[in-house]
Amino acid sequence: MYALDDDSKGGTRRVVFLDRDGTINQDSPDYIKSPAEFSFLPGAFAAMRRLAGLGIDVIVVTNQGVIGRQMVEEEVIDEINRQMVEEIECEGGNVAGVYLCPHAPWMGCACRKPKPGMLLQASQDHGIDLSRSFMVGDKESDVEAGKAAGCLPILLSPDCDPSAMEEHRPDGVIVASNLYQATQHIENVLTCETVLY
Repeated sequence: MYALDDDSKGGTRRVVFLDRDGTINQDSPDYIKSPAEFSFLPGAFAAMRRLAGLGIDVIVVTNQGVIGRQMVEEEVIDEINRQMVEEIECEGGNVAGVYLCPHAPWMGCACRKPKPGMLLQASQDHGIDLSRSFMVGDKESDVEAGKAAGCLPILLSPDCDPSAMEEHRPDGVIVASNLYQATQHIENVLTCETVLY
């Protein structure tokens, strides 16, 4: 767990929870086991700048079962995350914290997505209103974690046309082609709320 600023308490803060691998950076079937293997997806920096411009913080929540599988030490994953945050901030984005689950799938923990443990912990740490926050990720487990925490889930589906999927998407789930398009949906939600109120 790599938590940063913690200046807002009381359950009023709104954030965007982001999955890491496959959402911010290129995923790998062999896992991301070193800083050299970490590569940002196209548009990731632009998406982070857009979220910062909207005044909404980002918290990364990532399953890292590679630690529980004893393929890499947690300190290495922490270094990857530190490097990620530094690069995002150098590019004009903002990351309020990084939470990771180090457990392998069979360990039965409460923090590994699709369980909402990381989101619930972040909510306690940062005073987050989960019902007004978003969860963005490329896997069904991200969607389920977001739903379980009470967030609005956004599923990234790079190979699909979101408009064509509109009739077939799961209830309450927004579908976007990539992280930048997800930020457009988030901005639309914020704009609609401003108009309504």
